[in-house]
Amino acid sequence: MGENLADKIEPLLKKSSHKELQLLIDRFGSREHLTGIAVYNAKGEALVMTPGLAPRFPKEPELVDQTAKSDQSAGQFQHLGEAPVYISASLCTKMMW
Repeated sequence: MGENLADKIEPLLKKSSHKELQLLIDRFGSREHLTGIAVYNAKGEALVMTPGLAPRFPKEPELVDQTAKSDQSAGQFQHLGEAPVYISASLCTKMMW
């Protein structure tokens, strides 16, 4: 799902369409068994995030930074409080907002 979603996000990043990007993230992020979705820029700053995810991720997950540095998509399990969650990080064209 991460790669498919990245393909949908990239054109919105190119258009600098924050509102459309948030709508897309909200639509995908409400799926069952999905904790949420966040999009970060190259500086590690959250551009958009599904509601309720920000308090759970006050800073960029380390996997996102590692993915940006290696220029490859990656995924791993991490604990989020008591619950193990799978974090998947995919790269879009490196752009700055």
